[in-house]
Amino acid sequence: MLGVLFNNKYLIIFIFLIAWYIVKNKNTTVFKLFLFIVFLLYVYKVFELTGILGIVENLSNIKLSFDSIGFAFRNSQFIPFYFLIEGLKLNNNNFLLLLGSTYMRKSLYNLVMLIPFGILVPWLFKHRIEKVLSLTITLVLFIESTQFFSNVFNISSRSFNVDDFILNILGSIIGYFIFRVILKNLLHTKLTK
Repeated sequence: MLGVLFNNKYLIIFIFLIAWYIVKNKNTTVFKLFLFIVFLLYVYKVFELTGILGIVENLSNIKLSFDSIGFAFRNSQFIPFYFLIEGLKLNNNNFLLLLGSTYMRKSLYNLVMLIPFGILVPWLFKHRIEKVLSLTITLVLFIESTQFFSNVFNISSRSFNVDDFILNILGSIIGYFIFRVILKNLLHTKLTK
């Protein structure tokens, strides 16, 4: 069953991480172990969606040239909230059209993508906002820098985008507050009844 969810290359890592979690958390509940497995599946899917798994599998195709370095910089987007500026241009400066556009939906996927991260990390590891934020920044920097360098080395056409970085972090923060405000209160209510 897990082979369907994972490429067999990653199944060994998956099993190792589950064993690590069980050893590290000897008194864990079945529910927490289930949440950890969901977390691993989620991170795997994030890596798949962002192209990280494809990049890792194509590392043998590395080619470097001065042209590719320039191309990687030209292909990257370093202006914060450029997706709003560009989206407004594409929609004749009509904000309402922008909100309903495919362009905006694609941009907001980056926001939504890390909401589960902001929920699952504090739930599993009891981390406060500072730790969740630092883990999120680390994850997003890893994803965006891997995409950038995959472009430099002609492995993939993925590129760095500062808007993805900002929206991913905001998504994780939203997830954290969903956990803190809604889920924690819901769990506390169920436990005290």
